[in-house]
Amino acid sequence: MLHGDGWTEKVEIRIDGSSTAARSPTAFSEEALRQSIEHFREMGLPFARALAFGHAMAMAAPSAGQMVQVARPDNRDDDCRDDARRDDARRDDARRDDARGEVTGEEIAAVVAPYFDPTYYRATYPDLAAIGTGTSDSALLHHFCQIGWREGRNPSPAFDTLYYAAANPDVTGAGINPFWHYVVAGMAEGRRARPHDGHRRAILRSLPPVPTRREAAVPNAVTRLHRERLAEALAARSCIRPGAQRHGRRGVVLSVSHDCYIRSFGGTQIVISDEQERFNAQDYIYIHISPGLPVLSIDPEGPGADLLEVVVDGVHVGTSNHDGLAWALAKCFDGRALDRLFTVHCALGHRVDGLVALQRAVKSSRNWFWVHDFSSLCANHTLLRNDVSFCGAPPPDSTACAICIHGGERSRHLRSMERLFTEIRFHVVAPSPSALDLWRHGSWLPALSTDVLEHCRFVESGLRLSAGDGSGLGMPGNPVRIAFAGSPTFHKGWGLFEDLVDALRGSFSYRFHHFAAPGLHRGLPGVAEVAVTVTATDRHGMAESLAAHAIDLVLVPSVWPETFSFVTHEALAAGADVVALEASGNVAATVSRLGRGHVFHSESDLLEFFTSFAAVEHVRDRLRKGIPAGTLDHCGTTAALVERTEART
Repeated sequence: MLHGDGWTEKVEIRIDGSSTAARSPTAFSEEALRQSIEHFREMGLPFARALAFGHAMAMAAPSAGQMVQVARPDNRDDDCRDDARRDDARRDDARRDDARGEVTGEEIAAVVAPYFDPTYYRATYPDLAAIGTGTSDSALLHHFCQIGWREGRNPSPAFDTLYYAAANPDVTGAGINPFWHYVVAGMAEGRRARPHDGHRRAILRSLPPVPTRREAAVPNAVTRLHRERLAEALAARSCIRPGAQRHGRRGVVLSVSHDCYIRSFGGTQIVISDEQERFNAQDYIYIHISPGLPVLSIDPEGPGADLLEVVVDGVHVGTSNHDGLAWALAKCFDGRALDRLFTVHCALGHRVDGLVALQRAVKSSRNWFWVHDFSSLCANHTLLRNDVSFCGAPPPDSTACAICIHGGERSRHLRSMERLFTEIRFHVVAPSPSALDLWRHGSWLPALSTDVLEHCRFVESGLRLSAGDGSGLGMPGNPVRIAFAGSPTFHKGWGLFEDLVDALRGSFSYRFHHFAAPGLHRGLPGVAEVAVTVTATDRHGMAESLAAHAIDLVLVPSVWPETFSFVTHEALAAGADVVALEASGNVAATVSRLGRGHVFHSESDLLEFFTSFAAVEHVRDRLRKGIPAGTLDHCGTTAALVERTEART
């Protein structure tokens, strides 16, 4: 502690965390916490350290709310510490004695019940239903308490039974239910409930065999449109009749992606929707095809591999196959004076020979291939080795590929991609420089040219300012608002968000939110869920919702190099800063270039930013100066490339 006259004094703050009561930030009143933190500030502690002590006091306080003693050490300090150690040892012995004989199974179940997740348990262990075990919530709880923990089953996604037992031999040696020990003692003692890479371990344990991912079975009720009917539908939608000359249309675009953009909505679907509208405004007919049964591989096998969904100018016209569509395209457009374009947003789920036949049928003069992901470099479009860690797209004969579940598939996948690029001469375009750099590094595919065109740009329109001086931010009643936006998937960093929420559960300095489409929320305790639906007609819903909830920091901890990230730009437009990892590709590049947040080397560094309360300091400083807010200019489509080329000529 630094005193006003320049001399320093070491002050030890001892907080008795021996209580087995659940952590409770309400054990202290907000005013008591506020006064305690201000006291620490007056003693010379930085704001973040003062917050840390305040949190420690609140989290360790007994539920009855007794005051925690803050005492200066004196000459008797060593004796006091020895007494405290002896007291702790006696309490540990008492807990073990209770666990051995005095605590009944019913009492254990009652203690852990608030932390047990029956929905997770039911979904994770379907064998319980198969062997006749009751599947009611109470039956599942008692199964775990009596049998499940001994079999290494987990009671919730936040607790790893085998890890806790291995990491705490004192618990294992006493024969204690690890989850019960964590609830009554381990939580207050700061013991970890799961490893830092627990999400990765779970993925590795559940990886399906790769060959099953390439199979596409035909559902019972699919009606293919006959090629004659398909030609009639194309003609009706495009206002072109057989034998007629150009009828108010300038050209035709054949667009390819991995799913039907009018039925699902995400980053790539946003681009395709924009592209359709922009081409339509230029009098182009826009025909989009996607696999009838999406399979995340190229040249899929099985009887359903040839199904195609056909959409014309945003209207679904039917289901066909490559040969039928090629025939219909030729019948409609042969002999017409039209500009013919072919653009591939994603080739996954398609047959290479089918795509080549369609490109030949439309007789396109220019062909583009978009690097929205890295499916042209590997069967795994995120380049995550064994679905958990970024691999960097090494040579397919490398050791790295040999130990990856996708390694055996990759050579076949690359041969198919090479055949596609050899048969169709593409101009390759990426939505960010980082995506194009990685594609160039990992690819030897022939390309007529390479280019970068961002999907959208942030346009600043003002500053988001704090209502006051921000000095009370992070104090009780005035938390920093943190959000995770979008799909809660591993490669988007949801696992790290769960770890952060768990590490700061009950914290009065932060409030956590999850913004996502209805149906995507996970019910994570301690997280406020906000339903946001972004559609072709309401493109700004996410940015507007983030702004309406005054979000300060948006967590975008992607574990793979994002090629663009709409969420990052939506956060910027809402006046929020972004927290990301170095491995996140264009997310990290955007944050660094604009100075709009923090980029961390590792997950532990990112967690430390929040648990040390440096995040509170960051937001306070930023709000005092004003954080830029604004709108997004959606500009990156193949239509924009055509316009740019024509402007040059």
